[in-house]
Amino acid sequence: PNLPGLATRAEELREAAAEALLDEALRSARNGRREEARLQVARALGWSSRSAPVLVQAGDVECEAGDRERALEYYNEALPIFRRLESRADEAAALKVLHESAIFLGLPPLHAATVPQFWQAAVPAWDALLTQRGAF
Repeated sequence: PNLPGLATRAEELREAAAEALLDEALRSARNGRREEARLQVARALGWSSRSAPVLVQAGDVECEAGDRERALEYYNEALPIFRRLESRADEAAALKVLHESAIFLGLPPLHAATVPQFWQAAVPAWDALLTQRGAF
């Protein structure tokens, strides 16, 4: 049957299930079950429409699991979605975190136009800092 709103409700349920699975994946990663966490991320992304919040959660899990490169890929995939949706608050929050990271790492102040250059400088800097502190 073609019920009004059925497709929308199904999508909402898929996103909710993906977010719940990503919460579980984060717990798995924090408990040292990295491979399990990565499998949960893959399942969650398969269920979802790869919305920006889901991608940010996936990035958080990958970061916790120690794969900073993959985490950055998910964060980078989320940022243009926020922009496309004209979600100024989410875009502003993401850029604020990036800007604070730039300042913390001693890099030039970050603006939206310089995000690609930021990542090229920030990834090695964060890697060195976290390695030095024994985080990974």
